[in-house]
Amino acid sequence: MKNKQIPVYVFTGFLEGGKTKFIQETLEDARFNSGERTLLLVCEEGIEEYDKSRFAKKNVHIEVLEQESALTEKALSAWMKQYKTQRIIVEYNGMWQLNTLYNSLPQNC
Repeated sequence: MKNKQIPVYVFTGFLEGGKTKFIQETLEDARFNSGERTLLLVCEEGIEEYDKSRFAKKNVHIEVLEQESALTEKALSAWMKQYKTQRIIVEYNGMWQLNTLYNSLPQNC
């Protein structure tokens, strides 16, 4: 049986550019966050923080990566299995190489 493809949404840009706020508002919207089990990868932390209590559904699991080297296929696969992930949202650090992310994604993403 073939694995179902998992969508990956990547948000990147300058520090304090509004990525967290945009993602927060998107996950508060029931039209987008309608129940899919979501892995939210936070690759940089600015002033804004996520308020999970305001998400439309309680299906979002947040993993924070402090270093680019922590972003590996092994780590992503383990989180995807742990949370039974149906989609991934990435708040990507604008200073990290995008190839690091692309090379770390499991084949079904």
